[in-house]
Amino acid sequence: MTAGFAQVYAVELLCEAPPRLEAGELLPPIRDRVGAASLMDPNNRSGGLNLHFPQHRVPFRGESVPVQAVVGLLQHPVDTKFLSAALDQTWDWPRARDAVAIHRVSVVVSDLLAGTLPYKERLELFQGTLLGVLEVVPAAAILWRPCGRLVDPTAYRRSHREGPSRDPLFGPLNVRMFPAAPDGEVLMDTLGLSALGLPDLQARFTGVDPNAVAGLLHGAARYVFDKGDVLGDGDTVPGPDGKMKWTCRPGESAAPPARRVVELVQP
Repeated sequence: MTAGFAQVYAVELLCEAPPRLEAGELLPPIRDRVGAASLMDPNNRSGGLNLHFPQHRVPFRGESVPVQAVVGLLQHPVDTKFLSAALDQTWDWPRARDAVAIHRVSVVVSDLLAGTLPYKERLELFQGTLLGVLEVVPAAAILWRPCGRLVDPTAYRRSHREGPSRDPLFGPLNVRMFPAAPDGEVLMDTLGLSALGLPDLQARFTGVDPNAVAGLLHGAARYVFDKGDVLGDGDTVPGPDGKMKWTCRPGESAAPPARRVVELVQP
């Protein structure tokens, strides 16, 4: 199995009522963040926007074409099964269930033709577009589908302010934990890097504080995002105690979705 990027990268803004999606309101804040952005069809009256970004181009059918983004309205709540699974793996937002309970519609923000962009450029363009949309759309929550979690819109905007505390992975990365096996073994993994063409991280362990392992997985995932797919078979990373090293092994995910992972093996 190989790690594959998401052909379409998408999140949903959960809203209590249908917001207006007017080009005149959405384009200025998007352009403020990503630069040049134009409508694919200025005469479109369907209530959604299809944008293209002339400064971000990719090869397509023998030509060079601009990456696109779509902002569209879904006139129904999110699928209950997926939403429940995302709530179960949202660990840093205690009010998430209350926030999503009021939603009746969602606004989907997605990219198109962006899969062959360098992953950092792709994510920066997508998040700039999303932050521009959030200046107009009153979202109660962000359902970040590529990593299976709910995100607080206020915390998300705060984490992406320019400065030393800016965090490009707040939103796109999730650390998940699953119920312990009968023998006491705990499975934890990251979800989100695979959508960008990178391996996620995974650990199966016993006798270690899961919060410490979450820190280990976060740190390793950020290293992979920063450096690329560089953790090879036999490489080591500092363990949760900062002393005993955990060994990297290539593997496949133990929990869905199926994807390539780097397994961090407990010594």
